[in-house]
Amino acid sequence: QHDFNAEDRDFSNNRITSCPIRFQKILDCIQNNPDLALGGATFGWLYESIKSMDILRQRSYASQIIDPVLIVSATDEKIVSPQAQVELAHWMPQCRLVSISGCEHELLQEVDAVQTLFWEAFDTFLEDHLSAERD
Repeated sequence: QHDFNAEDRDFSNNRITSCPIRFQKILDCIQNNPDLALGGATFGWLYESIKSMDILRQRSYASQIIDPVLIVSATDEKIVSPQAQVELAHWMPQCRLVSISGCEHELLQEVDAVQTLFWEAFDTFLEDHLSAERD
């Protein structure tokens, strides 16, 4: 992988968002502060990520996660596996999975309609679990 470069500025190459306006806002932020640019994964990050995924792929481990968990999944995801998210959610007893169609990895960098669906799922999840805490 490489550091952030000209190829990363091309909307057609991005796997983050389907929204060209929000993609341009990301580029504008990087233009104003180049330290915000993300390059490729480091070996350390990759090692720790694979280690975490190996643990979470163990049904016996995931089934012991009893805290409430919300996974909001993008159906057009190209960075992580939506199917793996479905499997993980199925194994965790207190997990709610919400899939949003027509969007990519960064749900909060998508069009307003997608962001609205995300925040509705988030608010509902919090309301359900906060009210359960009070009971």
